[in-house]
Amino acid sequence: MDEIITYPACNPEFMSLLDILRAALSGKGEIRQQNFAPVIAEARRQTVDGIILSFLAGKSLLPPEEKMRAIARILALEKANTTANQHVVLLVRLLEANGIRHAVMKGQTVARFYPNPQLRIPGDIDVYVAERDFRQACLLLEEQGYTKTDFTMLHATYSKKGCTEVELHFAVQKLQWLPHFRSLQRITRKNVDNAKPHYTVIAGERIPVLPPCMETVLLTVHAFNHVLNGGLGLRQVLDWMLGVQCLEKDIDKTALVTMLADTGMTKMFRTLYYICSRHLGMSLDATAWNSTGLLHVTDKDEETGRKLIYWIGEAGNFGHSLNLSKTQYYLLFLKNCWRFRRLNRKEMFVYPFMKIKRLITGENHLRK
Repeated sequence: MDEIITYPACNPEFMSLLDILRAALSGKGEIRQQNFAPVIAEARRQTVDGIILSFLAGKSLLPPEEKMRAIARILALEKANTTANQHVVLLVRLLEANGIRHAVMKGQTVARFYPNPQLRIPGDIDVYVAERDFRQACLLLEEQGYTKTDFTMLHATYSKKGCTEVELHFAVQKLQWLPHFRSLQRITRKNVDNAKPHYTVIAGERIPVLPPCMETVLLTVHAFNHVLNGGLGLRQVLDWMLGVQCLEKDIDKTALVTMLADTGMTKMFRTLYYICSRHLGMSLDATAWNSTGLLHVTDKDEETGRKLIYWIGEAGNFGHSLNLSKTQYYLLFLKNCWRFRRLNRKEMFVYPFMKIKRLITGENHLRK
């Protein structure tokens, strides 16, 4: 797995970025002096520039002026993460004081898997709220001066001046094939709604998060959805890789195999493992995973992985840099459903029909 495979179709800046990320996160590979400006620009497009800048500056590979800009960017990231962490703490205090069963997910909770959590680019605050408490949680935020800016069939979005945007989820993620979606809901109720809370520590306070198996499933489904919608960026790939590595010893691997099978995510897991182990230096205890088959990468997994790494390089984080028109977006969505159909054939079959249904009805995401 130490051999690096390159693809002529991928831009050289993206391939150099993979090499530097591999060196920064696993210590594998040697990075030589070069003009890093194009690679840093690509890292920004993939929303992983914090890791790259810290590594290059720490290795004295940047000219003095570029090093100063890198340090300024790192300091700004640290400040943004500190602020986001404080907002997470305040939100959790509010929900816990009112007996709301919840779990903070993605974002600041995933940052704990990074060697330096302050280098992950922060976003909004995603919080799963048990169905029985969802309405009360929404009312609580409104009482605190938050304004509801969006309500989809997955979450409600709240904004408040001076605060990080909050998404209250009544489903951890969306899946279009109803049996998969219902399985994900059932798994969530069993492992979150009706289970003892699982905690991590952020900014010195206990924060409820998803348990290890559930966290792994979420990161896998989240990456899968971005393959089709907008674009899968390296930040989501790193979230998955670092999460699985850090949680490895705590994951009930037998339970995980069942959860991935029930949600149709087994091939997505294996494909992500192929990409991360081949390009980013991911390392897992093969003996511990041997009976699961999840690390058994087939030729078809590799073929899908090659297509996916190209798409990651092309799209960047959420595909924002593609600047697609609405027509182009939907045509690309259909293309992705076809070229990545092997990841989950049932999802790829039903997804276009669900898009049409929502276009006609004005709905977004699946109802329970």
